[in-house]
Amino acid sequence: MISCKRLYRYAAVLIGSGSIALDNGQGTPPCISKRDATIARTASTQYDILIVGGGATGCGVALDAVNRGLSTCLIEADDFGSGTSSRSSKLIHGGVRYLEKAVTNADLSQLSLVSDALRERRHMMSIAPHLTTCLPIIVPIYDAYPYVLFTAPYYYFGMKVYDLVCGFKGALKSSYFMGKQETIDQFPAIQQDNLKCSIVYYDGLQEDARMNLSLALTAEEDGADVVNHVRMEGFIKNDQGAIIGVKLHDTISNIKWDCFAKVVVNASGPFSDSIRHLDDSSLPNIICPSIGVHITLPQDCSAGGAGLLIPKTVDGRVLFLLPWEGSTIAGTTDAPTTVTVLPEAKQQEIQWILDQLATVLSRPLTLSDVKSSWAGIRPLASPPSNANGGTKSISRDHMIDVNGISGLFTIAGGKWTTYRSMSEDIINRVLLLHPKLSKGKPCSTYGRKLIGAETWFQELHEAIETAGFAPDIAQHLSHAYGDRYTRVLNLCAESDLNLNHRIIDCLPYIRAEVVYGVREEHALTAVDILARRTRMA
Repeated sequence: MISCKRLYRYAAVLIGSGSIALDNGQGTPPCISKRDATIARTASTQYDILIVGGGATGCGVALDAVNRGLSTCLIEADDFGSGTSSRSSKLIHGGVRYLEKAVTNADLSQLSLVSDALRERRHMMSIAPHLTTCLPIIVPIYDAYPYVLFTAPYYYFGMKVYDLVCGFKGALKSSYFMGKQETIDQFPAIQQDNLKCSIVYYDGLQEDARMNLSLALTAEEDGADVVNHVRMEGFIKNDQGAIIGVKLHDTISNIKWDCFAKVVVNASGPFSDSIRHLDDSSLPNIICPSIGVHITLPQDCSAGGAGLLIPKTVDGRVLFLLPWEGSTIAGTTDAPTTVTVLPEAKQQEIQWILDQLATVLSRPLTLSDVKSSWAGIRPLASPPSNANGGTKSISRDHMIDVNGISGLFTIAGGKWTTYRSMSEDIINRVLLLHPKLSKGKPCSTYGRKLIGAETWFQELHEAIETAGFAPDIAQHLSHAYGDRYTRVLNLCAESDLNLNHRIIDCLPYIRAEVVYGVREEHALTAVDILARRTRMA
């Protein structure tokens, strides 16, 4: 069990309640004065655009808007990425399942979705190479003869189509066929009985919480006002019923105030309908919430460094097994749910995942093997009445809703990989309906590197090791902070608190990261540090 007391101690130093003040002699810690200044601006500025929601989409919208010259404000009720965006499978993918639908159903809309997602996958991996990696994923084939003579070519053909679609959108590496023994060598934990062969393809893997945070910080660096732990509690409207602002509540200081904007964009993910109903309680829902449960397992479940895909579970879903942060992620489920702030993984959902893994892993897994679990709510853009095949049948495409009376814009649906194109679409729609806001600047976010990526290179960890840090710490600092690792290390020389020491002996996180998280990354609670600035939770 990780003690939160240490985290509170280091965080307290930064908010002025510690015995040693790291405020550089200014009296007020810089993180607090910076936040106060941002909040003061939100109370005195009429913004061109205000975004409600600090997940991947909301932060992407803020980054797009500010780079088109719009005065931009983003508010998040909890922490950046505290909802669905930090509870993903960590994959950056085009969607092999959607490609299968496109081919088998001759559905061009699904093919377009895959094509667009693969283009955005290339974008994500280029703008934050320190937070992403290329991952080989094995598709094992167990079918008996003569059926394997059909299924093996079927999956091989499918992955080659995936490669073909990638070809013009930024392929990673080409898929290929592996025999039984080579499959075992690549994935030692695999169930060998009845294994015939496998197909290997490539997708991207990301650190989703820090990717989300980097979007927020990059938007802020480009001129947007972004603030977390501020809740939107209502709209301000003129006599014609048009929205001209929002009522805000700082949950840290308990201060309330009004913020004015010419346009408000609702990018609150699963809570989109709740925000829409604050505007007009009679509006029909546009979100069909679906719960996705993941579990983490011991590292030996993915020894070899490759992922594993079960192409069809007992109920027709796909299931992934992925190496991540010294553990193995397995998931996910896909079932209708109700929206809650803190969704939880239920034991039967965890057991379902373990049951599916039993078909492809050599050793049986029990609940005692589960190191942790989490649940995220997908904000699928479709009313429940359309989900005749269950939530897995609902498209992962996005939609834009505009209230013709109040002027509230809502961006709903989509997935992590397509956050940027979703952001571009919503800002295009805003400027189409509000041409006077346009500064004549086109969207410029494709390929725009996030903070930490400008001068990062793969061997950066070697330079950190020369500063006296253990290899695992050096690797972590390089990949978590990119070329901004120096800002973390500079803190180590700033005080006598031994900030270069590990927080927990068996983990690569150092004390300076807590200080840096509070000072530079908007961390305001221990959970912000534990769950999203680091992955100690």
